Amino acid sequence: MSKQFVKESELSYQKSAHSWIPTTVHRHTSGLRVVQCKVQQPIYTLAIYVPTLPENDTGEPHTLEHLVFCGSKRFAHRGYLDALALCNFSQGTNAWTYEDVTCYTLTTASEEALANVMAAYLDHVLSPQLRDEQFVTEVYHYDSKGREHGVVFSEVLGSESEEAEVGERRMLQLLFGEDAAYAKSFGGLTRSVAQLTNAEVAEYHKRFYDACNITMVVTGPVGARFEQALEDIPPEILHSSGHDSRRMIPINVPEGPVSARVLFAADSHVGSVQFGWRGPMGSDVETVTALEILLEYLTEEASSPLSMRFVECKRPVASSVVGYVKQSIPTTMFIGFDGVPYGDGGDSEGESGDEDESDDESEDEGKSEDEEEEESEPEEEDESKSDESGDDITRLLDEGYFAELLKIELERIYTTKFDGDAQALRRAVEQYGQRLAKRMESHADDTLQTTIGIDIVASHFATGKFAVGT
Repeated sequence: MSKQFVKESELSYQKSAHSWIPTTVHRHTSGLRVVQCKVQQPIYTLAIYVPTLPENDTGEPHTLEHLVFCGSKRFAHRGYLDALALCNFSQGTNAWTYEDVTCYTLTTASEEALANVMAAYLDHVLSPQLRDEQFVTEVYHYDSKGREHGVVFSEVLGSESEEAEVGERRMLQLLFGEDAAYAKSFGGLTRSVAQLTNAEVAEYHKRFYDACNITMVVTGPVGARFEQALEDIPPEILHSSGHDSRRMIPINVPEGPVSARVLFAADSHVGSVQFGWRGPMGSDVETVTALEILLEYLTEEASSPLSMRFVECKRPVASSVVGYVKQSIPTTMFIGFDGVPYGDGGDSEGESGDEDESDDESEDEGKSEDEEEEESEPEEEDESKSDESGDDITRLLDEGYFAELLKIELERIYTTKFDGDAQALRRAVEQYGQRLAKRMESHADDTLQTTIGIDIVASHFATGKFAVGT
């Protein structure tokens, strides 16, 4: 490697029973890190991870994801980066933004192609032009008829009309507190995007997009050609101004179980009910994995316990159920029911999704879920009788009612020791392991990128010490 890079660590990821993926971490003098995963496959992937936290609802992380591709100081023309990628056996560049990270990606068919694009890509990420006219076009402006436009603004406008987006944002506010980073909208809210300025975006880039905060992960059979390309990157591209954004995310959570009702305008006569729990830190891999397996067992298949109780029954009270662990800091766990019918007992006449009302409430001792309910504008329904299981269809979206149904079912599963099936969880563990092994065998690059990305964010905002493979 170049004298600008030093080897920081080596590790291996297990691909199969007798196959391992050697992985090396190198650190540049600026602080930028390069993680090389030597996956034996014909495809090369590159991902540039920038840990980013929303500080308000203006969508600064999301905005930068767009503006980075409008040209850089050394490659000023918009579209140059994608044109370069297309000339190098790639389908172009891409990017995505999450609550605590922004990632810029590239997939190519050769090591040489990867090397040809890498320096220009890093320059776009680290030194975008961020011109005012780019901001106006890409983020927010008025047209000649006084209508609001902008690529970012239009995307945000669309997400604000999606029930799942509105519900998840309210759930995160309940789980972390309304002032927490995870409770802010990393994509932005329309009313806030309209107030955002290009100067604020440039300042956000200065604080989070320093080379010392960035990690680049490469998968594929990389070798000397790639290492030479790293050495050839001009030092000024990887220059660091010392703006280290590492910090410990404060864990400020509400006391006790809380719930909220989110009123959402829709054509259908159904709503959704979501439950969330604060989980362990992601570094507790064994516990997090156990929770993932348990939630999959409870919800994954049509024959899963919660599916059989609430969906696959004679008179269903939901059209689907899902359970998963979200890799936040700390982790969060969710069980969600969609297609929940409601009766005529609601109080949401004339209200819409962006007008929400929420009441924090103390619940019976021992109850530990945060409950969130979303509903469409109610109309009268004829079917109001309870079904054979005792569920009152007209009360499903009443405060606390569905929570009690879920609590009773979870207690039943525990008391009956998984319906008397002593091997149920053992089979769930085996199936989880088989799916993971299959993903590693067929999509090792995507699986590694996901796993390492989680470690990068945790290192930046939870432990303060860089580590992968934890």
